[in-house]
Amino acid sequence: MKGFRPVYGVYLMILTASFGLVWMLPADDIFRSIASFPGSAALFGILYQVWRDQRAHERQLELQDRQQDFALGTASHMATVAYNKHVEFCEEYLQEVLTVFETLNAHGATREAAELGGSLVRLRLRHAAWLTSEIEENLKPFETALISMGAKNYALEDQLVGEHRTKIVDEIYEYFRLLMGVGDPDASTVRIAREDVIEELRTILGINALTTLRHETVGLAIKRLRQN
Repeated sequence: MKGFRPVYGVYLMILTASFGLVWMLPADDIFRSIASFPGSAALFGILYQVWRDQRAHERQLELQDRQQDFALGTASHMATVAYNKHVEFCEEYLQEVLTVFETLNAHGATREAAELGGSLVRLRLRHAAWLTSEIEENLKPFETALISMGAKNYALEDQLVGEHRTKIVDEIYEYFRLLMGVGDPDASTVRIAREDVIEELRTILGINALTTLRHETVGLAIKRLRQN
């Protein structure tokens, strides 16, 4: 019930007028009994209206609860779907990352890195609907480093021995060191090493948070067991 409804005002007016008239009439006057009927009816009307309003209020609350349950159910389903999509993406992406480093370990700063980086970009774009812009931005430096290293290898084909060629070679191996986690990255080259990429994939899935929660749960269980 929200506020004072006009119907209650009408009932109160009838009730007041009826019992006011009863009070003014003589005690043995038959009209006193008749005059009390509207007041009694108004009192029952008020009680009935209160019951109706309460029932309407309860139905409104029930409807809100159902709507909330539906919203929570939908949100829960969407959260499950999103998590499953993230798992699928991370598994595929990690497999590609392992392929990248197998290739780099076997062939060094190879031109194949450009195609490997392109494969990662295409994989990420296929899953773009389920990735946040932050996730994409954190993975792009790794992909860009691979593509740049491979592209610079291709650029060497047209370069004669000299200062410019030496500069390109230095850039290639700087990328290679950063990718292998050997270099010292600055603010513009962070998240290039394999460890950073794998850590980002763990963050997407909440692996670190889940592992911490599992350790705390096990620790609490052991503590309770010892107390018993």
